[in-house]
Amino acid sequence: MGKTFFFISSSDLSRLGAAQFRLLAIARGLTEHGAKVYWILLASKVPDSLSLDEKYQSITFISVGKQRALINNSKVASYFFRLYLLISLGPVLRPLCCDSDHKALFSVGDGFLNLIVIKRLCSKETILLFHERTEYPYLNANSPLKRLNLFLYLNIFIPQCDHIFVISTALREYFSTLPKVKRKNVPVSILNMLVETDRYQKSDRTEVTSYKDVVYVGTMYGDKDGVYNLIRAFGFIMDNIPEARLILVGDDKRKALMAKVISALKSITDRNRVVFIGAINRMDVINKINNSYCLALARPDNIQAKYGFPTKLGEYLTTGRPVVVTAVGDIPLFLKDGDNAFIAEPDSIQSFASKLEECLSDEAMASAIGERGQKLVKEQFDYLAVTKVILLASEKGYAQ
Repeated sequence: MGKTFFFISSSDLSRLGAAQFRLLAIARGLTEHGAKVYWILLASKVPDSLSLDEKYQSITFISVGKQRALINNSKVASYFFRLYLLISLGPVLRPLCCDSDHKALFSVGDGFLNLIVIKRLCSKETILLFHERTEYPYLNANSPLKRLNLFLYLNIFIPQCDHIFVISTALREYFSTLPKVKRKNVPVSILNMLVETDRYQKSDRTEVTSYKDVVYVGTMYGDKDGVYNLIRAFGFIMDNIPEARLILVGDDKRKALMAKVISALKSITDRNRVVFIGAINRMDVINKINNSYCLALARPDNIQAKYGFPTKLGEYLTTGRPVVVTAVGDIPLFLKDGDNAFIAEPDSIQSFASKLEECLSDEAMASAIGERGQKLVKEQFDYLAVTKVILLASEKGYAQ
């Protein structure tokens, strides 16, 4: 007898983003702690990128239902087909629970209808329901329908969970003080940003360049990471550090969404030293950040930063390269300026520029700070260390 965890995915895992990589790291960590992990895919195949990945070999992927050609052309039909598969999942789950005395299902998202079906499944099969939230719930609730969904999610689904995991102290405070969560005494725990540290080792693909590359990886759109502030800060110091170059990695094809970025480029005296790489695959990203001089994240001080925690920060730090970042959200709880990172004031282009210049001007100091940042990740953000929180929650849940 042992511990068994379930993950359910209704999306195509062939196009992985930060959220999916986080869940895969959690699943991997649980298996390496000795638990059985079943990842059920609804109406989609297990992509070769996962089935052939040696680090995920201990996860059992199960495909349920075949995607029909007709459904492929209809989002509504596809949604209800997957919902039907979800409702019918009991016979799939039941035999997988037989040899386990600790069973939990790890759920994400805020789609009320799907989640309430998952809750019913868990109740029927005596499976603990764990739920994770990594963003402020009302962040993009810009329509009456979305706000109604969130009302049902927060007031009906969330209080029925056996344990809630969040990524920041602000989110823990938010969920802990929901009246029904408080009344039912639902545990709310922080599950830190986590990194598969062994994936970010430097490879033999060393890029030879005469530049000191400041690298950013992520979205160019919106206000999430403040790319426009990063560009302006680089513009302030680029003439003082002629060997520096700014490398921006991420999708940049939707020019209509890049008005702030395009405006910021007007401050650049030499446009050849701001390089847009575009979207690249995971291995190329790992290679790019490992071959940087330093890594940058100019997150503005907004709701998203307050309640979230950037996964890319862990990936940055894991490389051992020095990181220049703003003091937003929970970042100052872990990173200290001049010790394991260069910390700038949020929304201050001058402050970020100053920290960039400080990093670029003293290579020995920057290297030492990068090494201490790498040490922090291994101690606090490694996937094996973080997933112990879930195992402990499982034990407490069955002890009650």
